[in-house]
Amino acid sequence: QDSVKLILGGKRDMLSLEGTYALLNSTSITLRLENNHFYSQDNVDIGSGNYARLSLAHLVRSGYPDISLGSFFDIGRYKEKSGAQGVLDQLDKGLFPSLTEDFYNVGLSLSYGMANSTAYTRVWRPYFELNPYYNGVLKEYNFGFNAGYGGKVWHQDHLSIGAAYSESVYGVGGKTLEFYLKYQFMYSRP
Repeated sequence: QDSVKLILGGKRDMLSLEGTYALLNSTSITLRLENNHFYSQDNVDIGSGNYARLSLAHLVRSGYPDISLGSFFDIGRYKEKSGAQGVLDQLDKGLFPSLTEDFYNVGLSLSYGMANSTAYTRVWRPYFELNPYYNGVLKEYNFGFNAGYGGKVWHQDHLSIGAAYSESVYGVGGKTLEFYLKYQFMYSRP
């Protein structure tokens, strides 16, 4: 939920709390709360903000491919300080805000094989996630998409290679396309 300006020249301190309650064996509700404080990379205080996400998920199938359907509501409220912002001032000469504007989204989620994006599965398999949603600030229907391929490389490890695309991200507007490579090594003590 960061602006491009903040991604390039900023950093954040975040305190978050997340809880999940299983309504049924296959259905759960999750609440995530975040308190964020933002700085430029040269430690100038930029502002603060809060983010919350409430989601309901139903697991249609638990083995591969794990298939899940859900809905979500998220909201963000941010307050940017006025004045100099350190290195962020050099990025666009003050034309765009550094922090995301206040926003809310209401949407749906559909995922297929997402366990292969992070979990130690030992087998290489594809995964994807589709999130159509309504952005209340921009008053537009938008979508996000995440897809990749994940599996074991050597021993007790996991590699994910993928791409994520989203339109009108949170209150920022515009489009983002990210390519990623994530590597995890899991170990246990004898």
